[in-house]
Amino acid sequence: LDEHDEAYQQEQSPTWHARDVAAERARRAGAPCTLVSPCPTLEALAWGELVVDDRGRERAAWSRVEVVDQRELDPSLGPLFSPRLVDLLRSDQR
Repeated sequence: LDEHDEAYQQEQSPTWHARDVAAERARRAGAPCTLVSPCPTLEALAWGELVVDDRGRERAAWSRVEVVDQRELDPSLGPLFSPRLVDLLRSDQR
């Protein structure tokens, strides 16, 4: 449950938050409740243990991004894509 998202909160009375409902249902079932958030709320931090994944392991799964500066190229004369991108797409290195 992405607990920080306000879309999971009821605005009309009686108010509730999906985080609270999920935590209570998990408690009654004797099951763990995992909340995910880039910025956990104080309520979530008070309820349980904060687990932070190793950044190196997290970033290893990210795709590599290479920025190619094409500002010097005339867009009316050159191709839409950089020569580097075209070469990579044509090769087996995808």
